[in-house]
Amino acid sequence: MLAAAALTPVRHGSALLTAFGSNLRRLAAAAAGIGKSPRACRPMRPTVNADADRQDRLHRRIPPRPRGLYVLAAVIVADTEADRHREALRALLYRGQVRLHWRDEGSQRRGDLIAAVCGLRHTGAVVIAAGMAPGRQERARRKCIERLLRELASRGIAEVTFERRHKDLDAHDRAMVAALQRQQSLPAALRASWQAAASEPLLWLPDIAAGAASLAETGDETYWKELSKAFSVERFWLR
Repeated sequence: MLAAAALTPVRHGSALLTAFGSNLRRLAAAAAGIGKSPRACRPMRPTVNADADRQDRLHRRIPPRPRGLYVLAAVIVADTEADRHREALRALLYRGQVRLHWRDEGSQRRGDLIAAVCGLRHTGAVVIAAGMAPGRQERARRKCIERLLRELASRGIAEVTFERRHKDLDAHDRAMVAALQRQQSLPAALRASWQAAASEPLLWLPDIAAGAASLAETGDETYWKELSKAFSVERFWLR
């Protein structure tokens, strides 16, 4: 694990999880033409969010894609800070926009979001799985969830909120968390729940973190450079 910042466990806090899966070549293309660097951020209190961006379409006439990344981010937010964070995040929405979603924003807007998020107090953790084969995002996700939940448990986090995806996919996540608890790999007291990102603004924080970290893996640290000060980062290769 590469420690990007010293993180202190929050006794009364929650973690929200979001994942970002993508192909390295497409990430590099998306990084082209990014604008000026955002201003420096203050370290923040953690929240976790994960957002899965699936890019698994293949065509027989197209050579096999290079292996990609799966990034799962967690941001930890203290209970006493949660409502203030939600209010600040909702204020960033455009008229008619129901949630913030990194992959839908342009470069200038992303810079604005990073600057705003840097004004909030949080810490967090990011797990990056490299070598993801086409169509194997769920396997990569399971590996990332296991590592990230262990990291959060080691910090004393007792409540984790996942971004809701699909009924069946969420059921797979629940089954995995339960299995890890039965194996005593996670504390039995750890509580996991699933919410829609549109109804929980705190889930937008890990989405932003995961998106910025993904771009940084291609060499573009425009957004991640400042955010990384509040996060620990663990990288591993899928076998």
